[in-house]
Amino acid sequence: MNENKYSEPHGRLNECYAIPAAMYAAATGLSEADAVNLYHDFMRVVDIDEEVEMDHVDLLRDIFDSEVRDGTSTWYVHQMFDDAFCNRGLLEQRGIAKNSEHYFFNRTLISKHLRLEKWKGSRLDQVLLRFDGAERRQKKLGASVRQCVAVPIGSIQKVLEEQLPDTDFNVFGRV
Repeated sequence: MNENKYSEPHGRLNECYAIPAAMYAAATGLSEADAVNLYHDFMRVVDIDEEVEMDHVDLLRDIFDSEVRDGTSTWYVHQMFDDAFCNRGLLEQRGIAKNSEHYFFNRTLISKHLRLEKWKGSRLDQVLLRFDGAERRQKKLGASVRQCVAVPIGSIQKVLEEQLPDTDFNVFGRV
């Protein structure tokens, strides 16, 4: 089925429908061509715009909505990118950094410090790598150089504009 992917939706959505179609075809003795047709029938009924929110977009929202405490104050991650009084080291301690071109996310520190309950046990780096142009890079966070996922600012900006237009995230402030 992998070589017969449906063209529109995200790859993981293809897998969600390809496996049941292949199993049904094997169990009922359908030919390979009939199995592919069944899979394409499944995919035609999926309304991507209405029913599917990409998990990397959902994770981004959860990260940016996470609270960070510094002892006396509580901040949301998305506020910390724009606030002139914010301690950038506080974000880096939690596995998040930004330069003029990328956001950097370290899955270990994010999992340890941010309350992302629904993402427990998930490979956050794998999810974040689904952003256009995302790649693994080394980045100094605090005193240590760590493996991070670097996501281009433009990819995040595009997602916020297209898929999360009602949020008040101002994450493109100062670097």
